[in-house]
Amino acid sequence: KRCPIYKLHGDIPHTKRGSTLKAFSEDQSGILLATDVAARGLNFPSLDWIVQYDPPCETKDYVHRAGRSARAGQAGHALLFLLPSERQYIEVLQLRGLNDISALSLSATLSAASGLCPGITQEGEAKARGNTFSDGRGEAFTSAVQIRLEETIQQDDVDYKASIDKKFKGDPKQRRKAKKQAVGPLMEGARKAFSAFVRAYPAKEKAVKHIFNARALHLGHIARSLALKDAPKMVSKNSSNNDEDGKGQKMSGEKRKSRLAFNSSNSKKEDDDKMDVDGEENERYMSLLGDALEEQKDRKSPSAKKKKTEGGGVDTRKRMLEAAKMMQQGLEYM
Repeated sequence: KRCPIYKLHGDIPHTKRGSTLKAFSEDQSGILLATDVAARGLNFPSLDWIVQYDPPCETKDYVHRAGRSARAGQAGHALLFLLPSERQYIEVLQLRGLNDISALSLSATLSAASGLCPGITQEGEAKARGNTFSDGRGEAFTSAVQIRLEETIQQDDVDYKASIDKKFKGDPKQRRKAKKQAVGPLMEGARKAFSAFVRAYPAKEKAVKHIFNARALHLGHIARSLALKDAPKMVSKNSSNNDEDGKGQKMSGEKRKSRLAFNSSNSKKEDDDKMDVDGEENERYMSLLGDALEEQKDRKSPSAKKKKTEGGGVDTRKRMLEAAKMMQQGLEYM
């Protein structure tokens, strides 16, 4: 059955939003993937389901989201995804007067889905290579869908990098530069979705922050739910500063260390002098430790063993302990 998919978010121009909403409203069947820009003020006729992949930042917005369906006396449904540790959010919704809420059985839902898509289910069972699933055909169906999505993202990334090779075929230097940070559109979108999902948790209203704890998230599971095999690194927007900015940040870090010193009441000049002395001492300690490590490395050679038998060995362990002790004493006031 034909089922077009539309998208609606804040970066789409207003003219494009209008045409998207018009096409979605007039279509007999369709799916609209939207952010909170579609949570209020929109009237869709005969909208059957509202699926909320993540809870809203403010509980009152849940009502506005779910209210896009069941309008003008018509029937409608709303589905909300929650982690097992977030079930207490149901009590919060019930306190707001939303009492007609019930939990769906995950195993029953997956079993029904496997019956609707027998080909995908058989594919999952075949790839299991004889391993039995604890949840039967439903788990086989889920496994096959997960593998398909991950392979699609990986193949899109490979194709995108291949297009770069073709584009800069006569310029190896430019090709290497372009491929260094090249990421396929689907993978880039999945990574952005991962970042947005995780960063939305600290933005929850104060009343539910104890329920939606970002530190309790399993980042690997969140990544897999977005068809990523590994959780991407969370890179801040300020991480792309130039070397000059980085040097300034390093100096400010040194100044913060000096302010945390036990004798922070000293003048700025004394702090700077002490930092210079500390730098010289640290270099001396590191040099001493490096010499000790080199001697330990040389001791493993046959010539070093022969020298030790002749009585010319050096007590490397003693020198390493001495260097570590000196470094510890030098860092006590930092």
